Amino acid sequence: MPRWMISLVAILAIFAVVPQSWANDLDPAAVKKAIDGGVAYLKRSQKDGIWPDHPGHPYGVTALCTLSMLNCGVPADDPVIAASLRKLRQLSPDDLGSVYTVSLHAMVLCQADPKKHLLQIGKDVDWLEKVQLKAGRNRGCWNYPTTGSGDNSNAQFAVLALYEAERAGVKVNRRTWELALDYWKRAQNNDGSWGYLNGDVRDEAGDGKRGNYQPGTGSMTCAGIASVIMCQGRLYEADARVENNQVACCGRTPNDPNDPVAKGMAWLKRNFTVSGNPGRGHGDAGSRRSHLYYLYALERVGRLTSERWIGDHDWYREGTYLLAQGTNRPDALTGKWIGEGLGEHDENVATSFALLFLSKGQRPVLMAELQHGKGDDWNQHRHDVGNLTEFVEARWRKLQPDLNLTWQVMRSENSTLADLQQTPVLFIGGKNPIELDADMKKRLRAYVDQGGFIFAENTCGGAQFDEAFRAALAEMFPGMTLEPLDDPSHPIWNADEVLKPEFLPRHPLFGLNAGCRLGVVYCPRPLSAWWELSKAGRDVKYPDNVQAEIDFCLGLGANVLAYATNRKVKFKYENYRRPTTTAVANTSRGAIAIAKLRHEGGCNDAPHALERLAALASEHLKMDIRAEKELVDLGDPRLFEYHLVFMHGKRDFSFSAEERQRLKHFVENGGTLMVDALSSSPEFGKAFRIEMSKIFPAKPLEPIEATHPMIKPDATNRFEAFDVAEVTFREPVAPAAGEQRTVKTSRIPPRLEGIKFDDRYGVVFSPYDLSCALESFESLQFPGYAREDAAKIALNILLYSLRQ
Repeated sequence: MPRWMISLVAILAIFAVVPQSWANDLDPAAVKKAIDGGVAYLKRSQKDGIWPDHPGHPYGVTALCTLSMLNCGVPADDPVIAASLRKLRQLSPDDLGSVYTVSLHAMVLCQADPKKHLLQIGKDVDWLEKVQLKAGRNRGCWNYPTTGSGDNSNAQFAVLALYEAERAGVKVNRRTWELALDYWKRAQNNDGSWGYLNGDVRDEAGDGKRGNYQPGTGSMTCAGIASVIMCQGRLYEADARVENNQVACCGRTPNDPNDPVAKGMAWLKRNFTVSGNPGRGHGDAGSRRSHLYYLYALERVGRLTSERWIGDHDWYREGTYLLAQGTNRPDALTGKWIGEGLGEHDENVATSFALLFLSKGQRPVLMAELQHGKGDDWNQHRHDVGNLTEFVEARWRKLQPDLNLTWQVMRSENSTLADLQQTPVLFIGGKNPIELDADMKKRLRAYVDQGGFIFAENTCGGAQFDEAFRAALAEMFPGMTLEPLDDPSHPIWNADEVLKPEFLPRHPLFGLNAGCRLGVVYCPRPLSAWWELSKAGRDVKYPDNVQAEIDFCLGLGANVLAYATNRKVKFKYENYRRPTTTAVANTSRGAIAIAKLRHEGGCNDAPHALERLAALASEHLKMDIRAEKELVDLGDPRLFEYHLVFMHGKRDFSFSAEERQRLKHFVENGGTLMVDALSSSPEFGKAFRIEMSKIFPAKPLEPIEATHPMIKPDATNRFEAFDVAEVTFREPVAPAAGEQRTVKTSRIPPRLEGIKFDDRYGVVFSPYDLSCALESFESLQFPGYAREDAAKIALNILLYSLRQ
């Protein structure tokens, strides 16, 4: 992904949306450096395609190191990865001989290229199923090859491998999942934790002997929580049903008071820490023993539960800070992590576990579901968003093969604006009237204004939620209304998949325009029930009409998400940068002020564009540049106090004769008028050209040469400008039947036009959008520059005007 080479920190800070007051801020550069350093260390440690093994686990370390680097984004054709894959492909499960190594072997092949390795993955699955304990107290567990009677560490690696194998397309026997789930439930301690061995204390044999209680640890409790979720995920019954060839929504059963996941999470919340492996009487800080192994398991819990917070702890932020910048950061010289205890004394193993936490935990968040009100009304279909995320991940991998996505839950009562801004899309649903307090409504409005997107549905189809949600929107967005999205050419209907029209009346969409794009999309009829059914039951076959509607609803969800995100999502750590500077308040003395011009053509449809531009310029020049909060009329006496006035729009407009005269006077007396066509609007562009021809009839708009210092800095670069002689231009391509809507990119000189007064340009016009890009939006609907290049162009125009 292209980045600015100058003022990189400033630009990331302004485009990122992040918490404002954390004591320990994550530095994206430090996180990336830690990951890159760990990968480099593992590469240097490999010899002849392998890493040194542990006794009894041939090629286990090799598989673990390979898995960690693949998850860090190292491609399968990288020479180091390719060398290890050549070794691993030659090995059968019998060659490997242990649950750990066979499980890791399967996970590596799933990560590298599942289609290519499907046969070998299937052999690994068959072996793991064969060695699963089928009888006795630990039935459903897995064991070492020659010793022991089953343990939770072997068991979690087997479940992990089977889970990834099914995701890759290899079917696992239902009985295997049932045995494993039953085992993990029985192995849980009464306090909700899991230990290394089965904590079952019941006398199953009837001989008066009771099992041995195993004190819980963080690593094994996380293993238990994640394993139960993975097993349940392959066996669950949906919260929607098919009755008489029709889908019945909102059939959720009451929560099980003995749910092992809830009990396990309660223990983890009580004992949470990232500074050590909790449990075993080691106090609040936990134990250094198996610490990195614990963090690897903790990441899995956070990802599989979709919980951003465990208790009051942001598990990813705290763990990542610890591993990248805190007391457990890697060795400065080698890039390796150093652990303690069995396994982690091997620095290749320790480094791999650290990288697996950082890489898998950083997976981009596609969407979050808002937990609102009391009870579970917000979550009528417990698997809907997870199923949709998996569907979208699989589709988008056609264009981004290494893409891994996740989703989260956001709690309305304690989610700040910065918290909301960690997700590009916020999903809201329910059956009962939605209850949002005044502060939350303000946060949601600010979230949308600053680039967020709300995707909502009336989950059960009744009037209660619909009426309350529409009322809340009216309060949050006064003067704006939901409008039907009934134009079949709108990208909401084909951004990712061209949908068959037969189901459109059953799942209509309404949108609320937030300037550059829709900020809210609402389905007033049920939608998520069909997402819920998409993976319900391993052997369920639905009637053709039901399956067709499931496919439609998944495609519709994917279209909305593609429209909202442009298929660009950030790694988690990229969202944690606190801005180093912001646009300066109006009260600043000695500031250079720039203002936005009021007119009838959509003068404030990108309300934050000028503010973002001022912030970029302030950081780049180390000067005090501020954007006026109020729009300025051409008749306002303050007009001539500004060095530059900014103007954008989407629609037709015209000035009065008096306004034309005042704008002419402003420009001819040294002022600069900077203009762009919002959303690359031809209608606005035409109206602007007409106005310029009336104001300056003897000075037509002319192309600005690509060699001008505004575009191509000369050797002195007195404007301190960026070289934008060639920029990335994005042009949406209408999809063919069954294909994803794509964007064609090319490298071109920027198209700028201007009106010259002596040796300076007093009017600079971009017929292609700059303002929406400044608001961090790239469209699937209109052509324009890549976001980073548009920001550079806009900044160059401002810098040029300041140096006149």
